[in-house]
Amino acid sequence: MCACAVILALVAAPAALGACTTRLHVVATPHPAGLDGLLTDVAAVPGSREAWAVGTENRNNLSLPFADRFLNGRWRVVPVPHSDASQRLFGVDAISVADAWAVGDDLSTNGPIAQHWDGSAWHLVPMPSHLGSLTAVEMLSGTDVWAVGEDFTTGGPLFEHWNGSAWSVFPVPNPFPAVEAPVADVEHVAGTGRLWAVGEGVAFQFAHGTWTFSQMPGFAAVDSLAIPAQRDVWAVGSSAGGGITEHFDGTRWTKFFTRGLYLGVVGSVSPGDIWATATDARFSGPLRLAHLNAARTAWVRVGPGHAGIADVGAIALRPDGTGWLAGDSDGTPGAQPRLAALCGL
Repeated sequence: MCACAVILALVAAPAALGACTTRLHVVATPHPAGLDGLLTDVAAVPGSREAWAVGTENRNNLSLPFADRFLNGRWRVVPVPHSDASQRLFGVDAISVADAWAVGDDLSTNGPIAQHWDGSAWHLVPMPSHLGSLTAVEMLSGTDVWAVGEDFTTGGPLFEHWNGSAWSVFPVPNPFPAVEAPVADVEHVAGTGRLWAVGEGVAFQFAHGTWTFSQMPGFAAVDSLAIPAQRDVWAVGSSAGGGITEHFDGTRWTKFFTRGLYLGVVGSVSPGDIWATATDARFSGPLRLAHLNAARTAWVRVGPGHAGIADVGAIALRPDGTGWLAGDSDGTPGAQPRLAALCGL
């Protein structure tokens, strides 16, 4: 999810820092110049060099969903079915080249939508009739998929589950009925059936068939989640003055604040190698990378800021330190979709 000098392919790079000439490259997107839109999520496909990115185009007062596929060294647009009404895609995940899900909402019905990739095409899949929007999706298997977002009826969290044949709304407690508290991101703990989801000052954990919640210190709003190990969960966001980092060590959540560095999304290569996107000014300024220090108590700016990419909504990192960022060109109305390749983190 990033933008710099145009390149056409992501090269499999050594994992060591400094092995690439630059860590972040803006890449060519398959969209025509001048297209008004935003990429909101990106997912690397396990066991391959492929990747998916999804977003929304604004055209003729409509919102139209789109999906981009990285295949054979370049990005290309893959047709996404949609109605004549406005629809948006916010989240995507894949477990193989023939099995991926994307989620979002339909602005004409104020209900969630889901699309499935079967290896040949994307298909709209019926969802339960419900007022809400889905912002993120996580696949544990082809028959165990979770999507999260906001329930418009209550203003609280919305959790939906795919069991291999149908989607259903999964009941979860609403931790703060008096305030709007949507869920922004969901990730699974590798090698287990456990998941975490985070949002407005709250974290949800799934274990033994049940979602439970815990309040984060300071009721901090976080938007992005990374889980390098079972007892090592990280979430980031920003508020007035700087970036918020929340960490769960297996027992409790703790928080630290980074003044003057506004955090966007977080991802991990390994437990000792955690990265985030950031800017030096809230909602503006060149995008930069930040690395968690060895003591895991502060973020360290890495390299220069990068103009040409903004509003980064997602990061996808591979174990070799390569990956992708997704966002737009400058964070203003009329901005264009942007992707960036990460190399040698």
